[in-house]
This record gives sequence, C-alpha cells and structure tokens, in this order.
Amino acid sequence: MSELARYKGVGLPTISKSVDMLVRRGWAERWIDKSDRRQTLVRLTPSGKKMLASCRKALEKFLDARLASLASTERDSIDASLQLVRRVLTTED
Repeated sequence: MSELARYKGVGLPTISKSVDMLVRRGWAERWIDKSDRRQTLVRLTPSGKKMLASCRKALEKFLDARLASLASTERDSIDASLQLVRRVLTTED
C-alpha cells in the first residue's frame, strides 16, 4: 500500500480509501504479506482487470473522436509533447 501511495503521489489514508472502494466493488483484493505482516498487498481481480481495460478503451475512443478533426501534423505535435512530458515525469532525480 505504501508503494502504491508513493507511486500515485498521495498519502496512505487516501490510497487506503481508494483501495477500500475498489475492494467493495470487487475490482481489487488485498491481503497481508505472510513473510512481512506489516505489508498489505493489493492486486486487481479479473473483474478489475476487465473494468480497467474497458475504461482504457472508452478513453481511447473519446480521445480519437476529439482529436479526429486535427491535422496529422497537429496530432504529431501533441504526441511529441506528451512523450516529452512522460520522459520528464519518469526521470529519476
């Protein structure tokens, strides 16, 4: 849970509430690590993986529709900018 909170840039209470909601909906499961009882582990359930795939597909469809009116050079420019942002945000300090 701590690693997930760090990755998302939020506090442990915030990520815990989010995971609680996912567990209640059947999209995630959590358990205590048997080798280190201080650690709570989390993973998506098959239902959660399907929901994630569905959300990604819906987002792609939405973006495709919104960006369809742009010229290919404009889309290329957006793509290059997003790649730059991704590189900057994923670079270790």
